[in-house]
Amino acid sequence: MIALIVFTSSSYDLAKRIQNSLKDTIIHVYKSVKNYDDKKDIVFDDVNSHLCHIFKQRQPIVGICAAGILIRSLANVLHNKEKEPPVLAIDHHGTIVIPLLGGHKGANKLTQDISRIINAHPCITTASDQLLGFSLDDLPWGWKFDNQQTMKEATALLLEQQSVNLNIDTKVDHSWLSEKLTIDKDANIKICLTEKIIHDYKTLSIHPATLAIGIGCERFTDFTELEELVLSTLSKANLSICSVACLCSIGIKMIEPAFHELAKKFSIPLRFFNKDELNKQKDRLINPSQTVFDSIGVWGVAESAALAAVGEDGQLIVEKQKSNRATCAIARSNKIIAADKIGQARGTLSVVGLGPGSFGMRTNEAEKILLQTEHIVGYEGYIKLIENIIHNQKIHLFALGQEQERVEKALDLASQGSKVALVCSGDPGIYAMASLVFECLDKSQSTEWSRIYVQIIPGISAMHAVSARFGAPLGHDFCAVSLSDLLTPWGIIEKRITAAAQADFVIAFYNPTSRQRDWQLQEACRIINRFRDPLTPVIIGQSVGRAEEKLMYTNLQEINFQDIDMFSLVIIGNSQTRKFEKKDGNFWIYTPRGYKL
Repeated sequence: MIALIVFTSSSYDLAKRIQNSLKDTIIHVYKSVKNYDDKKDIVFDDVNSHLCHIFKQRQPIVGICAAGILIRSLANVLHNKEKEPPVLAIDHHGTIVIPLLGGHKGANKLTQDISRIINAHPCITTASDQLLGFSLDDLPWGWKFDNQQTMKEATALLLEQQSVNLNIDTKVDHSWLSEKLTIDKDANIKICLTEKIIHDYKTLSIHPATLAIGIGCERFTDFTELEELVLSTLSKANLSICSVACLCSIGIKMIEPAFHELAKKFSIPLRFFNKDELNKQKDRLINPSQTVFDSIGVWGVAESAALAAVGEDGQLIVEKQKSNRATCAIARSNKIIAADKIGQARGTLSVVGLGPGSFGMRTNEAEKILLQTEHIVGYEGYIKLIENIIHNQKIHLFALGQEQERVEKALDLASQGSKVALVCSGDPGIYAMASLVFECLDKSQSTEWSRIYVQIIPGISAMHAVSARFGAPLGHDFCAVSLSDLLTPWGIIEKRITAAAQADFVIAFYNPTSRQRDWQLQEACRIINRFRDPLTPVIIGQSVGRAEEKLMYTNLQEINFQDIDMFSLVIIGNSQTRKFEKKDGNFWIYTPRGYKL
């Protein structure tokens, strides 16, 4: 997601022009800007911390501002150009666009794209781009080089406009390079376009992503065994791992940890095929197996998966190789393999806690997941909290009371190989959706659901947000109790309140009241009054972190139940909870730990 940074109202129109023509963009406006869209744009006030936050998430930054603002703000977080996102500066009038950190990670292309949109001059200073129209360390999609040092040396020679000894050992289109070079078989610069391993360290090898590796294994095969088999198979065939576009297998192996470890270690996509897709390859197999067919319903896994990945025009170039518990085979395509267009990925369900609601109380991890996801599922009220980062994600809205429907929809989408975020306010593990997700998985017989990768992305809960507003009332032992008896019988809730009051816990009450439930909080306070001083501090937070935030302080004796609604959280102190006045007339609430002072 590209962040368009705006500091003045006059620059906002220019940002909108860019956003209307460029996909995956979000406008970030400084707090003094007047004419912004409060539902879609992100507002910030601390320039340095906000820009660093975006940069650390690897989001490209396009600032319509002086270049110095961006450079000075990001100076302390610039460390590795191989991983850092593009940072561009556009002057206030939209006449020039400058990639401030060089052309890495597509910065020069983004500069050119934006320049065309606003009819500006692209100020590209990258020497290789000026000379060749591309950079060897930022190759076109589907190509990789395998030696950083050799690449630097080749680039230096090319910039001196020397000719090149170009060896082409691939059927893939290479005009992006070959048509822009002066070719001489006796030249000092040696570049080879190939899938093979070139052992001459003076030759720059550039590899097309044309190989698919099919893998199979017994259940829970050790990662080391699988890795050694794949690497040895590549080595024996003299094939570079830089040309491997994807690792492939059968869908029932989607949960194998070793597969995912291997894919992660080498940053190679992992794709899966169903039985029908694999059985279509039967006549192309070198080693069809009746035993494998009788066991799992396909004539082979490794060879079939590799062939399914490269399509009808591809060829099996390394037949099935075996280790003790694993197999692998290699197929070649005559074109660059788009891994995301073949088979199916393992679906991911991220249960994301949004915190109390404000942008500032949302974690970096939560925002990163939401930006990368394909589907967002949630209660319509929660979706409104993240409208400013919704762009191309597909949104699935549900009403209150449809909690199970939300979870089932999210699981269904993830089971199809999608990246799905199920959102909830606060923390997903505290009176939210995480437990229901696991309950549905626990009770389900769905094979597809069982293959999903589930992760919980924590958020700031309501009790933590309210506590922080007042000081540290949760500074010692505390507990949380929901007063909603829709899912838990009141008798059980009553026992828990009594036990917590007797044990002198600070108590945070969730769901204290609603239109249909107007007596539970009063009854809870009546129970606590049996064990606590009537002047025990009570704090109430409503819609904390949102525009309508309201904070109230009272005590057990004077609590006004009419002030409390369904958006409130109530914290009742224990026997040690204290209030003390600050010199500015305000106060803090805290529960001491018992440190010796």
